[in-house]
Amino acid sequence: MLTEPIEIKNSKQAATVTAMLVQKDLTTIEMNIYTNDYYDISIKDESGKVHEISSSHTYGGNEFARVTYKFASEVDVKDQAQLFSADRPNEVFTIPLSKVDSIDSLNAIGESVEVQDLEITAISAPAGHKGRIFLSTEHSNSFR
Repeated sequence: MLTEPIEIKNSKQAATVTAMLVQKDLTTIEMNIYTNDYYDISIKDESGKVHEISSSHTYGGNEFARVTYKFASEVDVKDQAQLFSADRPNEVFTIPLSKVDSIDSLNAIGESVEVQDLEITAISAPAGHKGRIFLSTEHSNSFR
């Protein structure tokens, strides 16, 4: 998982990768995009295989959008992932990741509490002047 936000900027836009979680058969990336011209991304894993998104959700618009990308395939990533857009394949961003053995080991990253099957973890790494909160639940469809 990504333990702290990563600022990226290419020739078309600036963005912040705020979260990335690589699981066995699902990878999720959340980004804040600071222009109204945003695009889909792809992941190149450590073996060189390119993974296309299976779904994306966008909130906001105009000068700011929060985009969640989901990749419904096994992405072979250990220490880093490479992100790029189809229209700019030469502008590649390396995203460093930290190994988390299970959701239970999030306690090693920050203090966690569980309330009615919703685990809340405060990640101790500062994100500039902002804080970060990671929400996790065994049955995520119960919560929005």
